[in-house]
Amino acid sequence: MRDVSPFARAALLAASLLGILACSTDTAGLARRAPSGGAAGTDADAAPGGSGGSDSSAGAAAGGSGTTSPPDDPAGGSIEVVHGLVDGGSLFACVRDAASAEPLGDDAPEPSEGIAYGRGWSLPIGWDVAARDVEVELFVAVPAAVAGLSCSALRDRAELADPLPLPVPDAGPLDAGPAPEPPFPVEPTQPRRAGSVRLAPGVVRAGGHYALVAAGCTQPGGGAANDVCGPADDLFGARQELVLAEIANELGARDDSFGLQFLNASRALSRGDLALQWESQREPLGVSSEVGFGAVRPRDAAQIDDEPIGLELHVRGESLSSFTQLWSDAVQASSAGVFARGGNYLAVYIGPLPGAVIAGVSPPRFVLVPGRAAPDGAALAQ
Repeated sequence: MRDVSPFARAALLAASLLGILACSTDTAGLARRAPSGGAAGTDADAAPGGSGGSDSSAGAAAGGSGTTSPPDDPAGGSIEVVHGLVDGGSLFACVRDAASAEPLGDDAPEPSEGIAYGRGWSLPIGWDVAARDVEVELFVAVPAAVAGLSCSALRDRAELADPLPLPVPDAGPLDAGPAPEPPFPVEPTQPRRAGSVRLAPGVVRAGGHYALVAAGCTQPGGGAANDVCGPADDLFGARQELVLAEIANELGARDDSFGLQFLNASRALSRGDLALQWESQREPLGVSSEVGFGAVRPRDAAQIDDEPIGLELHVRGESLSSFTQLWSDAVQASSAGVFARGGNYLAVYIGPLPGAVIAGVSPPRFVLVPGRAAPDGAALAQ
Protein backbone atom coordinates (compact mmCIF):
# COMPACT_ATOMS: atom_id res chain seq x y z
CA MET A 1 0.00 0.00 0.00
CA ARG A 2 1.31 3.43 -0.87
CA ASP A 3 1.63 6.49 1.35
CA VAL A 4 -1.45 8.18 -0.13
CA SER A 5 -3.50 4.99 -0.13
CA PRO A 6 -7.26 5.37 0.42
CA PHE A 7 -7.05 2.53 2.91
CA ALA A 8 -6.09 4.93 5.71
CA ARG A 9 -8.40 4.31 8.68
CA ALA A 10 -7.95 4.37 12.43
CA ALA A 11 -9.98 4.07 15.63
CA LEU A 12 -9.48 4.14 19.38
CA LEU A 13 -11.38 2.58 22.26
CA ALA A 14 -10.50 4.46 25.44
CA ALA A 15 -10.63 1.28 27.50
CA SER A 16 -8.06 -1.39 26.62
CA LEU A 17 -8.35 -1.28 22.82
CA LEU A 18 -6.43 1.51 21.13
CA GLY A 19 -7.38 0.94 17.51
CA ILE A 20 -7.82 -1.06 14.35
CA LEU A 21 -5.73 0.41 11.61
CA ALA A 22 -5.87 -0.17 7.88
CA CYS A 23 -2.67 -0.92 6.00
CA SER A 24 -1.49 2.60 5.21
CA THR A 25 1.28 4.92 6.35
CA ASP A 26 -1.19 7.84 6.35
CA THR A 27 -2.94 7.21 9.67
CA ALA A 28 -2.23 10.58 11.23
CA GLY A 29 -4.43 10.23 14.30
CA LEU A 30 -6.43 7.83 16.40
CA ALA A 31 -9.89 9.18 17.26
CA ARG A 32 -10.73 8.85 20.93
CA ARG A 33 -13.93 6.93 21.72
CA ALA A 34 -15.52 6.71 25.14
CA PRO A 35 -15.88 3.21 26.58
CA SER A 36 -19.35 1.75 26.62
CA GLY A 37 -20.89 0.41 29.79
CA GLY A 38 -21.85 -2.89 28.18
CA ALA A 39 -20.52 -6.21 29.39
CA ALA A 40 -18.45 -8.54 27.26
CA GLY A 41 -20.59 -10.09 24.58
CA THR A 42 -22.52 -6.97 23.67
CA ASP A 43 -22.23 -5.02 20.44
CA ALA A 44 -19.75 -2.77 22.23
CA ASP A 45 -17.18 -5.55 21.86
CA ALA A 46 -17.12 -5.33 18.08
CA ALA A 47 -14.24 -3.68 16.30
CA PRO A 48 -14.91 0.03 16.04
CA GLY A 49 -15.32 1.81 12.76
CA GLY A 50 -13.91 5.20 11.96
CA SER A 51 -11.94 7.14 9.45
CA GLY A 52 -8.67 8.93 9.44
CA GLY A 53 -6.20 10.45 7.07
CA SER A 54 -3.35 12.86 6.66
CA ASP A 55 -5.48 15.75 7.95
CA SER A 56 -6.81 14.04 11.07
CA SER A 57 -5.39 14.98 14.43
CA ALA A 58 -4.32 12.76 17.30
CA GLY A 59 -6.74 12.02 20.10
CA ALA A 60 -5.99 12.34 23.78
CA ALA A 61 -3.83 9.84 25.62
CA ALA A 62 -5.12 6.29 25.67
CA GLY A 63 -7.30 5.39 28.60
CA GLY A 64 -6.41 1.78 29.45
CA SER A 65 -7.70 1.32 32.98
CA GLY A 66 -7.96 5.08 33.40
CA THR A 67 -5.07 5.33 35.85
CA THR A 68 -1.83 7.23 35.51
CA SER A 69 1.47 5.40 35.16
CA PRO A 70 2.79 4.56 38.65
CA PRO A 71 6.30 5.62 39.59
CA ASP A 72 7.60 2.03 39.62
CA ASP A 73 6.72 1.51 35.96
CA PRO A 74 9.60 1.47 33.44
CA ALA A 75 10.26 4.97 32.13
CA GLY A 76 9.55 4.10 28.53
CA GLY A 77 7.19 1.13 28.29
CA SER A 78 7.04 -1.04 25.17
CA ILE A 79 5.07 -2.09 22.11
CA GLU A 80 5.03 -5.83 21.37
CA VAL A 81 4.89 -6.30 17.58
CA VAL A 82 3.14 -9.62 16.82
CA HIS A 83 3.30 -11.38 13.43
CA GLY A 84 -0.19 -12.62 12.59
CA LEU A 85 -0.08 -12.54 8.77
CA VAL A 86 -0.72 -16.08 7.58
CA ASP A 87 0.55 -16.00 3.99
CA GLY A 88 4.29 -16.36 4.44
CA GLY A 89 7.43 -14.42 5.24
CA SER A 90 8.94 -12.83 8.34
CA LEU A 91 7.89 -9.45 9.73
CA PHE A 92 10.23 -6.44 9.95
CA ALA A 93 9.70 -3.07 11.62
CA CYS A 94 11.05 0.37 10.75
CA VAL A 95 10.54 3.36 13.05
CA ARG A 96 10.88 6.98 11.97
CA ASP A 97 9.92 10.50 12.92
CA ALA A 98 6.66 11.16 11.06
CA ALA A 99 7.30 14.87 10.59
CA SER A 100 10.90 14.75 9.34
CA ALA A 101 10.94 11.15 7.99
CA GLU A 102 14.27 10.71 9.80
CA PRO A 103 14.82 7.22 11.23
CA LEU A 104 14.78 6.60 14.95
CA GLY A 105 17.98 4.66 15.35
CA ASP A 106 20.31 3.50 12.60
CA ASP A 107 17.78 3.13 9.73
CA ALA A 108 17.96 -0.69 9.88
CA PRO A 109 14.90 -3.00 9.81
CA GLU A 110 14.33 -4.67 13.16
CA PRO A 111 14.85 -7.28 14.32
CA SER A 112 17.66 -8.18 11.94
CA GLU A 113 16.43 -11.77 11.54
CA GLY A 114 12.77 -10.75 11.34
CA ILE A 115 9.82 -11.81 13.46
CA ALA A 116 8.59 -15.32 12.71
CA TYR A 117 4.88 -15.97 12.36
CA GLY A 118 3.18 -16.43 15.72
CA ARG A 119 5.89 -14.65 17.67
CA GLY A 120 6.39 -11.22 19.19
CA TRP A 121 9.20 -8.67 19.32
CA SER A 122 9.43 -5.82 21.81
CA LEU A 123 9.85 -2.24 20.56
CA PRO A 124 10.87 0.00 23.49
CA ILE A 125 9.00 3.31 23.71
CA GLY A 126 12.15 5.39 23.91
CA TRP A 127 10.89 8.67 22.45
CA ASP A 128 9.06 11.62 24.01
CA VAL A 129 5.46 10.40 23.64
CA ALA A 130 4.03 13.82 24.57
CA ALA A 131 5.86 15.71 21.85
CA ARG A 132 7.09 13.40 19.10
CA ASP A 133 5.07 12.08 16.16
CA VAL A 134 6.36 8.57 15.34
CA GLU A 135 5.53 6.17 12.52
CA VAL A 136 6.01 2.39 12.81
CA GLU A 137 6.12 0.68 9.40
CA LEU A 138 5.85 -3.09 8.96
CA PHE A 139 7.08 -5.21 6.04
CA VAL A 140 7.06 -8.93 5.22
CA ALA A 141 9.71 -10.86 3.31
CA VAL A 142 11.98 -13.84 3.65
CA PRO A 143 14.98 -12.71 5.76
CA ALA A 144 17.43 -13.18 2.87
CA ALA A 145 15.58 -10.53 0.85
CA VAL A 146 16.07 -7.96 3.63
CA ALA A 147 19.67 -8.73 4.60
CA GLY A 148 21.86 -5.64 4.27
CA LEU A 149 19.00 -3.29 3.38
CA SER A 150 18.35 -0.02 5.17
CA CYS A 151 14.78 0.94 6.00
CA SER A 152 14.89 3.46 3.16
CA ALA A 153 15.90 0.78 0.65
CA LEU A 154 13.35 -1.67 2.08
CA ARG A 155 10.64 0.95 1.68
CA ASP A 156 11.58 1.53 -1.96
CA ARG A 157 11.60 -2.18 -2.79
CA ALA A 158 8.27 -2.72 -1.07
CA GLU A 159 6.72 0.05 -3.16
CA LEU A 160 7.82 -1.74 -6.31
CA ALA A 161 6.21 -4.94 -5.03
CA ASP A 162 2.85 -3.42 -4.07
CA PRO A 163 0.09 -5.58 -5.59
CA LEU A 164 -2.02 -4.19 -8.41
CA PRO A 165 -5.59 -3.18 -7.56
CA LEU A 166 -8.22 -5.88 -7.85
CA PRO A 167 -9.55 -6.11 -11.43
CA VAL A 168 -12.79 -4.31 -12.25
CA PRO A 169 -15.33 -6.58 -14.03
CA ASP A 170 -15.80 -5.72 -17.69
CA ALA A 171 -18.24 -6.72 -20.40
CA GLY A 172 -16.33 -9.84 -21.38
CA PRO A 173 -17.84 -13.13 -22.57
CA LEU A 174 -20.70 -14.36 -20.39
CA ASP A 175 -19.08 -17.77 -20.00
CA ALA A 176 -15.67 -16.44 -19.01
CA GLY A 177 -16.25 -17.31 -15.33
CA PRO A 178 -14.52 -15.69 -12.33
CA ALA A 179 -10.97 -14.46 -12.62
CA PRO A 180 -8.45 -17.01 -11.33
CA GLU A 181 -7.26 -16.46 -7.77
CA PRO A 182 -3.55 -15.87 -7.10
CA PRO A 183 -1.55 -18.77 -5.70
CA PHE A 184 -2.15 -19.05 -1.98
CA PRO A 185 -0.13 -18.29 -0.01
CA VAL A 186 2.16 -15.89 -1.82
CA GLU A 187 5.70 -16.29 -0.47
CA PRO A 188 7.00 -12.71 -0.26
CA THR A 189 10.55 -13.09 -1.53
CA GLN A 190 10.21 -9.50 -2.66
CA PRO A 191 9.60 -7.26 0.39
CA ARG A 192 5.97 -6.26 0.75
CA ARG A 193 4.24 -3.67 2.91
CA ALA A 194 2.33 -5.04 5.89
CA GLY A 195 0.86 -1.75 7.12
CA SER A 196 1.91 1.09 9.38
CA VAL A 197 0.68 3.11 12.32
CA ARG A 198 1.37 6.73 13.12
CA LEU A 199 1.65 7.38 16.85
CA ALA A 200 0.85 11.06 17.23
CA PRO A 201 1.68 12.75 20.56
CA GLY A 202 -0.49 11.39 23.35
CA VAL A 203 -1.60 8.19 21.61
CA VAL A 204 0.76 6.03 23.67
CA ARG A 205 2.08 6.94 27.11
CA ALA A 206 5.37 6.53 28.89
CA GLY A 207 5.31 3.39 31.01
CA GLY A 208 2.45 1.86 29.02
CA HIS A 209 2.56 -1.58 27.43
CA TYR A 210 0.91 -2.31 24.09
CA ALA A 211 0.46 -4.98 21.43
CA LEU A 212 0.64 -4.10 17.72
CA VAL A 213 -0.62 -7.07 15.69
CA ALA A 214 -0.41 -7.44 11.91
CA ALA A 215 -3.44 -9.57 11.02
CA GLY A 216 -4.84 -11.20 7.90
CA CYS A 217 -3.03 -11.60 4.56
CA THR A 218 -0.76 -9.34 2.54
CA GLN A 219 -2.34 -10.46 -0.73
CA PRO A 220 -6.00 -10.23 -1.80
CA GLY A 221 -7.72 -13.59 -2.03
CA GLY A 222 -11.21 -14.92 -2.46
CA GLY A 223 -13.62 -17.73 -1.71
CA ALA A 224 -12.22 -19.97 1.03
CA ALA A 225 -9.75 -17.22 1.97
CA ASN A 226 -12.46 -15.73 4.19
CA ASP A 227 -11.74 -18.48 6.74
CA VAL A 228 -8.02 -17.71 6.51
CA CYS A 229 -7.59 -13.98 5.91
CA GLY A 230 -11.01 -12.74 6.91
CA PRO A 231 -13.48 -10.95 4.64
CA ALA A 232 -12.24 -8.52 2.05
CA ASP A 233 -12.62 -4.82 2.74
CA ASP A 234 -15.97 -3.74 1.26
CA LEU A 235 -14.47 -0.88 -0.75
CA PHE A 236 -10.91 -1.84 -1.63
CA GLY A 237 -10.60 -5.61 -1.20
CA ALA A 238 -7.78 -5.48 1.38
CA ARG A 239 -7.45 -8.49 3.71
CA GLN A 240 -5.00 -7.11 6.25
CA GLU A 241 -5.25 -4.77 9.22
CA LEU A 242 -3.20 -3.63 12.18
CA VAL A 243 -4.60 -3.89 15.69
CA LEU A 244 -3.10 -1.68 18.41
CA ALA A 245 -4.17 -2.48 21.97
CA GLU A 246 -3.10 -1.37 25.43
CA ILE A 247 -2.63 -3.93 28.20
CA ALA A 248 -4.34 -3.09 31.49
CA ASN A 249 -2.14 -1.10 33.84
CA GLU A 250 -3.80 -1.83 37.18
CA LEU A 251 -2.25 -4.78 39.03
CA GLY A 252 -4.12 -7.16 41.32
CA ALA A 253 -3.71 -6.99 45.06
CA ARG A 254 -2.03 -10.40 45.25
CA ASP A 255 1.43 -10.98 43.82
CA ASP A 256 0.93 -14.77 43.67
CA SER A 257 -1.78 -14.30 41.02
CA PHE A 258 -1.61 -12.60 37.62
CA GLY A 259 -3.85 -10.51 35.38
CA LEU A 260 -5.06 -11.74 31.98
CA GLN A 261 -6.97 -10.22 29.06
CA PHE A 262 -7.91 -11.60 25.63
CA LEU A 263 -7.36 -9.88 22.27
CA ASN A 264 -9.08 -11.32 19.21
CA ALA A 265 -6.61 -10.42 16.44
CA SER A 266 -7.84 -12.85 13.77
CA ARG A 267 -9.70 -11.20 10.89
CA ALA A 268 -11.30 -14.58 10.17
CA LEU A 269 -12.83 -14.83 13.67
CA SER A 270 -15.80 -12.52 14.10
CA ARG A 271 -16.27 -13.46 17.77
CA GLY A 272 -14.66 -15.91 20.16
CA ASP A 273 -14.35 -16.96 23.80
CA LEU A 274 -11.19 -17.60 25.83
CA ALA A 275 -10.99 -20.25 28.56
CA LEU A 276 -8.10 -21.60 30.64
CA GLN A 277 -7.37 -25.32 30.88
CA TRP A 278 -6.05 -26.87 34.11
CA GLU A 279 -3.89 -29.88 34.88
CA SER A 280 -6.43 -31.49 37.24
CA GLN A 281 -10.09 -32.33 36.65
CA ARG A 282 -10.98 -28.72 37.36
CA GLU A 283 -13.43 -27.22 34.88
CA PRO A 284 -11.99 -24.74 32.34
CA LEU A 285 -12.19 -21.15 33.52
CA GLY A 286 -13.83 -18.67 31.17
CA VAL A 287 -11.86 -15.41 30.87
CA SER A 288 -13.99 -13.58 28.29
CA SER A 289 -16.84 -14.32 25.90
CA GLU A 290 -18.11 -13.12 22.54
CA VAL A 291 -15.05 -10.97 21.89
CA GLY A 292 -15.19 -9.31 18.47
CA PHE A 293 -12.24 -8.82 16.14
CA GLY A 294 -9.94 -6.12 17.43
CA ALA A 295 -11.52 -6.03 20.91
CA VAL A 296 -9.83 -6.62 24.27
CA ARG A 297 -11.84 -8.18 27.08
CA PRO A 298 -12.14 -7.89 30.00
CA ARG A 299 -11.25 -4.20 30.17
CA ASP A 300 -9.67 -4.67 33.58
CA ALA A 301 -7.44 -7.73 33.70
CA ALA A 302 -9.07 -10.85 35.16
CA GLN A 303 -7.18 -12.03 38.25
CA ILE A 304 -6.04 -15.65 37.78
CA ASP A 305 -4.99 -17.59 40.88
CA ASP A 306 -2.92 -20.33 39.26
CA GLU A 307 -0.90 -20.92 36.11
CA PRO A 308 -2.93 -22.96 33.58
CA ILE A 309 -1.61 -25.65 31.27
CA GLY A 310 -3.53 -24.57 28.19
CA LEU A 311 -5.50 -21.86 26.40
CA GLU A 312 -8.82 -22.77 24.78
CA LEU A 313 -10.59 -20.85 22.01
CA HIS A 314 -14.33 -21.43 21.79
CA VAL A 315 -16.15 -20.37 18.62
CA ARG A 316 -19.90 -19.73 18.29
CA GLY A 317 -20.43 -20.34 22.00
CA GLU A 318 -19.58 -24.04 21.74
CA SER A 319 -18.85 -25.82 25.02
CA LEU A 320 -16.00 -27.83 23.53
CA SER A 321 -12.74 -26.11 22.62
CA SER A 322 -12.35 -25.24 18.94
CA PHE A 323 -8.58 -24.74 19.35
CA THR A 324 -6.28 -25.55 22.28
CA GLN A 325 -2.63 -24.57 22.78
CA LEU A 326 -0.20 -25.24 25.58
CA TRP A 327 0.26 -22.27 27.90
CA SER A 328 4.05 -22.78 27.80
CA ASP A 329 4.04 -22.45 23.98
CA ALA A 330 2.14 -19.15 24.19
CA VAL A 331 4.62 -17.87 26.80
CA GLN A 332 7.64 -18.78 24.68
CA ALA A 333 6.17 -17.01 21.63
CA SER A 334 6.46 -13.62 23.32
CA SER A 335 9.57 -11.45 23.28
CA ALA A 336 10.18 -12.18 26.97
CA GLY A 337 9.82 -15.94 26.64
CA VAL A 338 9.13 -16.29 30.37
CA PHE A 339 6.20 -15.93 32.74
CA ALA A 340 6.12 -14.12 36.08
CA ARG A 341 3.34 -14.09 38.63
CA GLY A 342 2.14 -10.71 39.80
CA GLY A 343 2.10 -9.06 36.36
CA ASN A 344 -0.50 -8.46 33.65
CA TYR A 345 -0.64 -10.31 30.33
CA LEU A 346 -2.55 -10.19 27.05
CA ALA A 347 -3.45 -13.47 25.32
CA VAL A 348 -3.56 -12.71 21.58
CA TYR A 349 -5.27 -15.08 19.12
CA ILE A 350 -4.01 -14.86 15.52
CA GLY A 351 -4.41 -16.85 12.32
CA PRO A 352 -7.26 -18.54 10.47
CA LEU A 353 -10.45 -20.01 11.85
CA PRO A 354 -9.84 -23.28 13.70
CA GLY A 355 -10.28 -26.12 11.23
CA ALA A 356 -9.54 -24.04 8.12
CA VAL A 357 -6.90 -26.21 6.46
CA ILE A 358 -5.22 -24.89 3.31
CA ALA A 359 -1.77 -26.03 2.23
CA GLY A 360 0.95 -23.56 3.18
CA VAL A 361 -1.25 -21.39 5.40
CA SER A 362 0.07 -20.66 8.89
CA PRO A 363 -2.02 -22.26 11.66
CA PRO A 364 -3.98 -20.67 14.52
CA ARG A 365 -1.79 -19.51 17.41
CA PHE A 366 -1.94 -17.86 20.82
CA VAL A 367 0.82 -15.40 21.80
CA LEU A 368 1.10 -14.24 25.41
CA VAL A 369 2.21 -10.59 25.51
CA PRO A 370 3.64 -9.29 28.81
CA GLY A 371 2.33 -6.03 30.23
CA ARG A 372 3.12 -4.29 33.46
CA ALA A 373 5.20 -6.42 35.86
CA ALA A 374 4.89 -6.61 39.61
CA PRO A 375 7.05 -3.91 41.27
CA ASP A 376 9.01 -6.42 43.33
CA GLY A 377 10.01 -8.42 40.23
CA ALA A 378 8.36 -11.74 41.06
CA ALA A 379 10.39 -14.85 40.30
CA LEU A 380 10.30 -15.94 36.66
CA ALA A 381 9.10 -19.38 35.66
CA GLN A 382 9.54 -21.06 32.31
